[in-house]
Parts: sequence; structure tokens; C-alpha cells
Amino acid sequence: PGMGDDTRPWGPPWLPDAQGNPTQDSSYFSSINRNKRSIAIDLANAEGAALIRRLAGKADVLIENYKVGDLARRGLDYAALSAINPRLVYCSITGFGQTGPLRERPGYDYIFQGVGGLMSTTGHPDGVPGGGPMKIGASIVDISTGLYAAIAILAALRERDASGLGQYIDMALFDTVAALSPHQVAALFLSGRVPGRTGTSSAGIMMPYETFKCADGHLIVACGNNSQWQALCKALARDDLATDPRFVSPSTRQINRDVALAELRKTFAVLPVDDAAAKLDAEGVPNGRINNLKEVFDMDQAHVRGLRVAVVADWGGATVSPAMWTLLENAADWLIAEMGLRRVDDVDTTLPNMGAAWSISGMISIRHELGDLWPACADDLTPEIRAGLELTEGRYGAEARHRIELRRGQLNERMAE
Repeated sequence: PGMGDDTRPWGPPWLPDAQGNPTQDSSYFSSINRNKRSIAIDLANAEGAALIRRLAGKADVLIENYKVGDLARRGLDYAALSAINPRLVYCSITGFGQTGPLRERPGYDYIFQGVGGLMSTTGHPDGVPGGGPMKIGASIVDISTGLYAAIAILAALRERDASGLGQYIDMALFDTVAALSPHQVAALFLSGRVPGRTGTSSAGIMMPYETFKCADGHLIVACGNNSQWQALCKALARDDLATDPRFVSPSTRQINRDVALAELRKTFAVLPVDDAAAKLDAEGVPNGRINNLKEVFDMDQAHVRGLRVAVVADWGGATVSPAMWTLLENAADWLIAEMGLRRVDDVDTTLPNMGAAWSISGMISIRHELGDLWPACADDLTPEIRAGLELTEGRYGAEARHRIELRRGQLNERMAE
């Protein structure tokens, strides 16, 4: 109470306001809560529980993250709400799921990386410098559980199209992390050997599938078949490796990996990263540098793919978030607008004077309010708003405005009920 989401104070850094001053919302909070509309409801109060039932009665999907049994005690579990709305898709996300001896235990991403075996295969082996279990830098279990939940919800909605009925989805972080190691699990049950940590190598998959130290940095190299191995040997002028009978197949290369890697390391050690990458690129050998996040978003590839979007808060402050809108080519522009986002390239180039104050969705709202007064009233508007309206009109058009306003109207009606 009085604070909201636990992640809101997880700063610094903090989300800035329109003047660039820090607010009390952390960058973590803003990165995962964009475009969410919220209301505070006391579930322990009978009126609050009744309000949830009213919302669920018209909802397509309900997602909850309470401890096992909490909502059932309040009459808000799937059995109760599906009786009100049989078309409801109800998704519960917990640490260990709704069943089993650990179902009531709480947990966070880091814990499940350990409990679910992920850290047993991540990091350098014991006995070498820096050896020991290591977590993955990203919150991979949280993110993957969200993705699995979204996929399950979409499948349930498609099934509802045929049956007319919703269903219950029991999603667990524990289940998700176990599913993130499919080839290691397969090897475990086929061989009986417990997979271990191999650092930046990947024993048992491909050879090389490795990070090599070059003269001025590191380069990742992957060879998944014989033609790529031959291309690698050609790129490095190592004909001796190409014809060595110990390396003629993926299996023999895996068996003799220590010998092959020792030779490759000697060759890469004297090459600058750029030179090594150029040689491998020329022969079509998969390879990649190890970038930090700034380098990732500075890449021309990232700009072309539109991977950066600005998330604009109600008060005008903005933060940058990664996006995958290129996967939705036919609907990307209007979807970006509906979600209150804007491409960073638009902010940096097309509208240099607008700063963080206006989002595309804001422009569309203004355009909708002006109605038939536009464009006759253009001279009465500030240059910044006029430029934004012109951009919005040309890029998103009437169809996008119609879809967005229709959706907003539906949301407002539900919130008012």
C-alpha cells in the first residue's frame, strides 16, 4: 500500500520525468510495466472480490501470480470464475505449480536457475580459475515462463474458437527451467551421465562451438557440419586440419576435440578479431563478436530492424525498451501506436524538437479530438504538435486511428463498469 509493485523502488537508475529529473519509478519497473493500466482492489474485502468477479465476467483472459490457494479462499479461483464466464482463459503462474510437495514455496528467477539445474551447466568447470556454478545474466526463467504462458494462452484462445469454452493453465517457473535444457536432459537419460559445466565451450553438440581468444579480443565460432569445418580450415589456411583423419566427421572431431581446439587456439591467438571475422565471413563460417549491450544497439543491424522503442509515461518521461515489432510486419505501425510506443529513430530524427513529451498514441489522440478541424487549424498549433500530427497522419492513417480509438473505448467501458 502506498508503493505498488515491489519492483517500483528497485533503483537507481530511475525513470525521468518530462524535465529529465528522476522519479520514484525504477528503470526495472518501467521496462516490464509499459502500457499497463491498473486499479487497486482489496481482495480481502467482499466488495473488492465482487469487483474482480464483475471484471472476470467480461474478460477473455485472467492472469494471476498469487500463492497457491490464495484466490480459492476468496472464491476467485478458476472453478468459481469459469462458472460466471465459461469462456474465460485463466492462467496461474507460480514458482512450483499448483501440485506437488513444493507447491506452496515462493521463489525468484535466480533461485530457479539453481533449483532447475540451469546453473549446473552454466559457468566454468570446477578446478579451473573462475570455476563453479553461474547464473545467466538475463532473468531467463522469468522471461521464458512469460513466453510459455503467452503461447499457452494463445493456444487456449484458438481452442475456444472451436469449443466456445475457456480453460485453466497451470504455469510454473520450475517446469519452465527444466524445459530450457532439452538436449542436456536427453543426453542424461540416454547415457546416464550428468551434464556438467563447460564454460564457453559446448561439449557434445558441435566442434568447434567455442569462444576463441584472438590478439585483441574474442570471437565465437560455430561449425555444425563437415562443409563448415572445411570452410573454417580454408579460412585459417589450416589444410593440415582439413585432411587430418582425426577430424573427418562431427563424431571424430568431438572425440578428438582437445587436440583440434589446441591447434585452432594457436591460430586464432595471433589474429585480430576483425581479421579473423573477415576471413570466416568470406568462407561462410558462422561467427560472432561478443558485444556489450551498448554495442548491440549501436549496430546498423539493430537500427535497421527497429529494435529500440521509446516508452513514454503519462507525465512525459520516456525510457528505451527493446522490441520485436518486425515480426508483425503487416500490423507493426498501428500496434506500436496502440501500445503507446514510438520508434526511437522517429524520436531522434523525424521529430527532433519533440523530445520525450509526445508519443505516437498521444498524437493520434489529439488528431481524433480535432476531427474535421484538421488541417485547417494547423496554424493555431505549436510547431511540435503540428509536426507530430503530420507524421501521424502520413504514417498511421485513419485505419490505425480507428482501431486504437475502438480499443480504447472498449477498455474505458470495462474500467467504468
